[in-house]
Amino acid sequence: MWRKIFVLFFFLERITALEAPVDLATVDISTHSLSVMWRNLDGEANWFKATISPLDEGETTQGVKYINESVVTWVDLVPGKNYTISVVAISGNGRISLATQIVASTKPMPPYRVRLSKFANRALSAHSFGTGRLMMFPVYGAVVYWDGPDSGHFDGYELTVNPPHGVV
Repeated sequence: MWRKIFVLFFFLERITALEAPVDLATVDISTHSLSVMWRNLDGEANWFKATISPLDEGETTQGVKYINESVVTWVDLVPGKNYTISVVAISGNGRISLATQIVASTKPMPPYRVRLSKFANRALSAHSFGTGRLMMFPVYGAVVYWDGPDSGHFDGYELTVNPPHGVV
C-alpha cells in the first residue's frame, strides 16, 4: 500500500505546472516592432516560449522565440495591426506553465503628403458684444489635406495647431 501512495505523489509532482509569467506588458511599440516583458514569480523557469500571432481570424503564428530572458522584441511587423502575444515558462526538466497572453498593436503609419492651404475670406463677419455695438472683421483660416496610410488599423487623426502667437 505504501508503495502505491509514493508513486501517486511522485506522479503528481511530475505533472505540476510551473507558475505562469505575470505582469506581461508592452514596453516599446513602433510602427514595425513590439517589445514585451514579464516577471517570473517562482524563478524555476529556465526558458520562455514567446509567440506572436496576428489577431485577424485565419492568420497563422508569425513568430516563436525561445529565450532565457524576461523580455522579447519582434521586428518586421505590419503597422497598425493587432497581435496576440503569448508567453509560456519552461523548466530544465520539461515542466511548462500555462500561457499568459495580451493583445498589443503596432503604431499606424503617419499620414503622408501633408499640405496646407491658407485662405482669407473677403467677406466680413459681424459680431455683437451685447452693448449694441457691432464689430466687423475678416475671416482667415487654413485647410489641411493629407493622405492616410494604405493599411493597418487606426481610429482617427489628431491635428495639433501651434501658431507663433500661442495655442489656439
